[in-house]
Amino acid sequence: MSASYIELQSRTPERTDRDSLFLLYRPLCGQDAVILYETLMSLSCRLDRIEPEQLLRLSGIGSGRMEKARKNLEMFGLLDVYTEPVSGRLLYAVNPPLDVSRFLRHQVFSRLLLNTVGSEQFDRLMQFFAVGASVPEGWMRQTADIDPEPLEREWSEEKEQSLQKLLPARDTAGFDWEKFYRNREYLFPVRMRTRANEELIANLARLYGLSEEQMVKYVSRACPPPMKILDQEALKNIIRSERRREFLDRQDPFENAPVLFLQERQKGAPVSDADRRMLEKLSQEYRFTGPVINELLDYTMEQTNGALPGKYVEKVAGTWARLGLDTREKVRDWRKKQTAQALQGVRKRKGLQVQPDSVFSGRLPDWYNDRGRQFASEEERQQMLKQIEDIKKNWKV
Repeated sequence: MSASYIELQSRTPERTDRDSLFLLYRPLCGQDAVILYETLMSLSCRLDRIEPEQLLRLSGIGSGRMEKARKNLEMFGLLDVYTEPVSGRLLYAVNPPLDVSRFLRHQVFSRLLLNTVGSEQFDRLMQFFAVGASVPEGWMRQTADIDPEPLEREWSEEKEQSLQKLLPARDTAGFDWEKFYRNREYLFPVRMRTRANEELIANLARLYGLSEEQMVKYVSRACPPPMKILDQEALKNIIRSERRREFLDRQDPFENAPVLFLQERQKGAPVSDADRRMLEKLSQEYRFTGPVINELLDYTMEQTNGALPGKYVEKVAGTWARLGLDTREKVRDWRKKQTAQALQGVRKRKGLQVQPDSVFSGRLPDWYNDRGRQFASEEERQQMLKQIEDIKKNWKV
């Protein structure tokens, strides 16, 4: 620590942060690292900078152990270290621990924890839990990254299977993993085949209408050889960028990927980030297929004159989920019934009786195109004209 002082930055901790820190992080990064983390959190709530020597005294960690403790915090994402190139000043950005769910889905942390505490203790932790800081512009990130190679040398298929049994079940129906993984051990090794990665890959494929082979291409770009993990945000950005103005040539637009369906409805205009997140939520949380999402978009825009208010979309999505409308056929039947009920209500208010089965008969009445129809008498013709005029006067849209 050659800097004259260290600038501190953090956010207000939550109660669950300490649970995660002591029960999940401590077995991995060690007691000294936890003490240093707590010291930095306490100081950053009261000070915006501190001298390195003062930090040593307050933490009670010797200078020889301080460096190791700091590196451990960096490797596990609890601390980011930045330097200002001109003055050489240091900035410590103290990050909150991952919550339990995100920690257990982390492709390295979850495996390290299982490898460290064993299956029995790992299972106890699962039962117990029941399952970033703003940096000034111009600062360069110098945080140490965790090296997964030691774990990879010790990790085995047996340990992977043990971990997968302990984690919550996944839902990636419709994606052919055998085809995706075939002869690709080097591109996508076992340690990267986590539930979080697989769910993301399957959801993006469903959302953007991508095949397994196409996803292989995009995934390979999101985890180039120098990297040890799949960069999930990079994968999302790559797919969003390349699929921005692509349209699938299908007769039925409802069979397109939801992003392309919505973009087509917008006359080719790019889909906003907020709408993309909404589509991802419909796919990931509600587990809707692409055609069902497209039907939901069409129904919502029909009800709101082309708008897509998020709260209304979620309200409709919740209704469909409760009713079990998980296929396009079920959704269309529901929409027909809704339309029929609405038409009946309107016409009853106008004094007209309509048979429910006649609303969607599948074809127009025989008389619709019968332009050569003759009236039996002039009286009948005048009576028909009078009825038409009455309807025109009384009918309001």
